[in-house]
Amino acid sequence: MSSLSPLLFIICADVLSRALRYAVSMHELEVYRPVEGATPISHMLFADDCLLLARSSRQAARVISRILRDYCAVSGQSVSLSKSAICFSPKTTLAVKNSIFEILGVGEQDGTLRYLGIPLSGQRLRSRDCSSLELSIRHRLEGWQMHTLSMMGRITLVRSVVTSIPTYFLSNSFIPVIFLRTLEQLFRYFIWGRSRGRVGIHLLALEVVYQPTRLEGLGVQLLVVRREVLAARHVARFMLEPGSMWSSLMRAKYGPLLPGIRAVYHHLLVWREMCARAMLVLPEIRWAIGDGRSIDVLEDSWVIEQPIMVDSARLSGYRV
Repeated sequence: MSSLSPLLFIICADVLSRALRYAVSMHELEVYRPVEGATPISHMLFADDCLLLARSSRQAARVISRILRDYCAVSGQSVSLSKSAICFSPKTTLAVKNSIFEILGVGEQDGTLRYLGIPLSGQRLRSRDCSSLELSIRHRLEGWQMHTLSMMGRITLVRSVVTSIPTYFLSNSFIPVIFLRTLEQLFRYFIWGRSRGRVGIHLLALEVVYQPTRLEGLGVQLLVVRREVLAARHVARFMLEPGSMWSSLMRAKYGPLLPGIRAVYHHLLVWREMCARAMLVLPEIRWAIGDGRSIDVLEDSWVIEQPIMVDSARLSGYRV
């Protein structure tokens, strides 16, 4: 039975997904459309987490309530109201909010909404939004400080464990650089044995700490550098995964990403960060050769950083 449980869970989740899509197709549920021309989003599912998106209206609340009630009756599952919350647009009136609260029996989100551990505020993240990450790292470092560790032991822990903790956060959001500098300072204090009532001695220059081991450094990676790498990865994913949801949404909102493109201040932070790195990443993207049918041998950049034939007009009138 245990081997079937994940499959049964997926089947049940698919039933909920189909019910929501059917309500959308019958125009009973008006869903979230981030930009004109983009694919509308009614829900997102991950494990037992469910994020529903719809217009703030009494009609939408009634439809969602009915779907969830029917789903719970059929599947035997139940909605955890204590772990559920509603986020509203700033334009939603108090009267509509109260009606939705009464229909769904769920209160408003207190503070920043978190989905899969990542804060979703719709605005640029601030240091206070990442406080849980700092607390997790501080707790880990304080636990290690209770043990007698050599300096190489502390360096190994920082290199292999602690610097990896923010990776998931950095892969899905843009953490403020000043916050990353604070974390890097915590790492250095731990390496040099600095703790409460004890002043550590900095035995090496800061540059040596962050140099690779092949250059006789300690090999501790700067979080700011990792932030740059993961930001560049967004550019590559945008180009290489055009069919993904986030890529299609960004393309519908801002258009194609081209070298030298400039973003303005009111654009989303993720788009501004991608535009800032487009000139660095885009020239390095190459075709991955499959059957070759979609590649123009002369016009596409599939071997070097530019097409083999830069000016194909010169071939006009020639025959092979």
